[in-house]
Amino acid sequence: MQKFKERFDALGDAIVAIAMTILVLEISAPTNSKELGSFINNIGLFALSFTMIFNFWYERTLNEVSTDNTNDEIIALDAINHLLVCLIPLMTKFMMDYEDRSIAVVAYGLLNFVISLLQDIIRIRYINYGFIKNLPDTISKETLENRIRQFTVRTNVWILVFAIFAYFNPNVGVYTYLILPVVTFVRRYRVGRALAKQGRTLPSMMVLYARTDRKNKDELFGRQRRR
Repeated sequence: MQKFKERFDALGDAIVAIAMTILVLEISAPTNSKELGSFINNIGLFALSFTMIFNFWYERTLNEVSTDNTNDEIIALDAINHLLVCLIPLMTKFMMDYEDRSIAVVAYGLLNFVISLLQDIIRIRYINYGFIKNLPDTISKETLENRIRQFTVRTNVWILVFAIFAYFNPNVGVYTYLILPVVTFVRRYRVGRALAKQGRTLPSMMVLYARTDRKNKDELFGRQRRR
């Protein structure tokens, strides 16, 4: 399956590139000053959706560089997720044009929720099947899986909270969807830097879940200490 994995990764990159290109094609240039407000709003929605698609690509790439094999189940889940990512330009257009902005923004949030959830499920399945490269033998798969499940629940609950907020205040609430990608990126950077200073390495997809306050590698993914 290694060869197939490489081919599918190339296809995935192409799908993401096409989705990003379609995004900008949805923006119509203004023809007069009255349309400037709508034009600026549409650029903001484009930036939001571009960030969402890029975040999907980034997280998926971390999965792929951290694994050395795949199977039909993971490929099927990944294909479904790519299908959903292809809907992001459509949902962006939906937010631009639909009369009831609240419904459009919530629909966009629910799409983001499903994409995020599938991404986490795929990550867990990689662990279950033992496809992760260079994972220390001392780290329990069960402990690591539980840690990811905690993050999955927390992250996706926040997405639903943002969707509810966006329903009541769609013009502002839609941009709360940017919070989690930014927070996740910053956390991964800080944890990665801390682990490097401690002389420890982990597969890229696992860095987000590590606890840098643990001196023992076996406890990197254990429960939070009570203070």
